Amino acid sequence: MNWVIKKLLKFTGSQKFLSIQLDITNICNLKCGHCYQPDHCGGELPFSSWQNILDQYSELAKKLALRPCFSLSGGEPTLSQLFAPILNEIHRRWPDAGTTIITNGTALSEKIISEIKSHDADVQLSLET
Repeated sequence: MNWVIKKLLKFTGSQKFLSIQLDITNICNLKCGHCYQPDHCGGELPFSSWQNILDQYSELAKKLALRPCFSLSGGEPTLSQLFAPILNEIHRRWPDAGTTIITNGTALSEKIISEIKSHDADVQLSLET
């Protein structure tokens, strides 16, 4: 086992995670030079498709006996109409799952902040200089 894995296991204990990043939208209000989605166009998947993705993810996590861990990103995830419904669905299915919102922070309204807090989600800011 390499030293990185040993350090991670020491940090997390025996708990192992199956992490998934859900790019819930391509829409963004910025054009950051470092962004891997420079076009920011195209539609979003319907909520039913996200439910199907979460169903498949759930089966895999159970088969591998791994703890769910989520990142919601995009584009800018907080601009999506599906941001709260997807966050709610994750919390409904996995109340104790770790969830991180990857955002540029420019669209964080009181309503969105309240939604994030109510699900005890972490926030990762992506900054452009």
